[in-house]
Amino acid sequence: MIGQVTGYLRQFAPAVLAAVRFAGGPGTEQVLQAVAMLAELYAIGARKVPAGALVGFVPATLVRVMSVRVDCRLEPRCRPGR
Repeated sequence: MIGQVTGYLRQFAPAVLAAVRFAGGPGTEQVLQAVAMLAELYAIGARKVPAGALVGFVPATLVRVMSVRVDCRLEPRCRPGR
């Protein structure tokens, strides 16, 4: 499901990130830095998030899912029909 959602978001995220100026109040610094990093990654066409990316605002359950996610393009066992 996460793969489907991220694929969908990639369709319009670059335009949104380029058009919208994000701002926040106290406690939103990490989120705003992450959004700026994401905008930069889309601008240069990068797909891999740097190792030192901020994740302190991401719920622990999602961090666990992200850390064990298998790239099905590289792992033949998770391809359909296998």
